[in-house]
Amino acid sequence: SGMARKTFGDQMTQGLGDPRVDLHFGDARFFVKRADKSYDVVILGAPDPETAQLNRFYTVQAMEEIARGLRPEGLVGLTVSSTVNYISDEQAEFLGSLKATMEKVFTSVIILPGDPCHMVASPSRGSLTRDADALIERVRDRELDVVFTREYYLRDRLAPERILEIDRAVDAAEEAGVNSDLLPVGYYLRLVVWQKEFSGSASFLSVARRLAGMDTVLLCSLLVAVLLGVP
Repeated sequence: SGMARKTFGDQMTQGLGDPRVDLHFGDARFFVKRADKSYDVVILGAPDPETAQLNRFYTVQAMEEIARGLRPEGLVGLTVSSTVNYISDEQAEFLGSLKATMEKVFTSVIILPGDPCHMVASPSRGSLTRDADALIERVRDRELDVVFTREYYLRDRLAPERILEIDRAVDAAEEAGVNSDLLPVGYYLRLVVWQKEFSGSASFLSVARRLAGMDTVLLCSLLVAVLLGVP
């Protein structure tokens, strides 16, 4: 907590001093498995699944473990890198895989466009919305003292055209598959996005996948990663 205060300042870390806050240091999945109480909200604050180690927080098994610790009206949220307006085919597949993974476990899943892109899921129906006016009304009704989520920000972030674009892109994406501990589709697709961003050309991984199939490419990619010592 001391490092967090030093890095982010008092405004962003003042809640750490609240007596209702408990800090636990350790592996998040191990903590969730051993949790002896249920939660209203679980926020996954991990970086993008750019390594096999990080990918394990985005798998269907991780979501199942989180779901067991959520109350019926609870929420789980995560963030991944994306773009504000245009969604490339590679990015759409990556987002589509994560959404499909969450939909395997949760009844309701929504994507909030932007960079970062937010995904929010719940075991129940009816509580999630992307309507900016409805969210603004909830903030007012609850008299929330928000710092960064202003009304103009919500209306800009959740502009109808942005929601339509990200939905169109994800719905049109080729079926990417569910991300799991033993079949890390999310890890692979994040590498595809990274390769496209830095090469600016057709991804070798994407071409290999179309020729050989997802399972074969994943196994070969993981084997190469192990041999090269990639985390």
